[in-house]
Amino acid sequence: PTAVPPTPAGPAPVLANATSINNNSASISFTQPNGTPTGYEYNLNNTNWVSVVSSTSPLVLSSLTPGTIQSVRLRAVYNVSAGANPNSDASNEINFTTLSAPLAPLNLVATPGVGSATIEFTAPSDGGSPITNYEYQVGTGNWTALNPVDITSPVTITGLTGGTAVSIQLRAVNTYGGGVASSSISVTPIGA
Repeated sequence: PTAVPPTPAGPAPVLANATSINNNSASISFTQPNGTPTGYEYNLNNTNWVSVVSSTSPLVLSSLTPGTIQSVRLRAVYNVSAGANPNSDASNEINFTTLSAPLAPLNLVATPGVGSATIEFTAPSDGGSPITNYEYQVGTGNWTALNPVDITSPVTITGLTGGTAVSIQLRAVNTYGGGVASSSISVTPIGA
């Protein structure tokens, strides 16, 4: 029989943008390649190719690890005759970072006050979403939000017992919740 050369699948889709839309999802926008693809597949972090239900831009990838760098490539899938390559070439690799709760505040320095402590610190990375407040923990107690809201160093913690040493931790808060706790710092508030 006469050999029929395979039909080329067509050029790869072009990734236009990769945008984190929350702490474990990303939106991948692309332009459709030549021909009429029957669907798309993506490759996340150089793992296996995964088929997606949607065949239009953008594609939403979910169940990603928050606060991590991800890489993604995309290819179109075609319905072609037997022997032909059903996939386009892979697109270029696009890197993006998923959003997350903030990292830990650094370099805490405590100054005692009367029944209080003033804590200076270096603000952490916000995880891609602005810091909206800070929370503190005294000893092993519950996390308490600063009230009124305060997003700049230093912050003042009140309601402490004078003459008694306490350990204090801070954490930043954004849309995705309370971030990583700082190292604890010890301070002895002044008694009345």
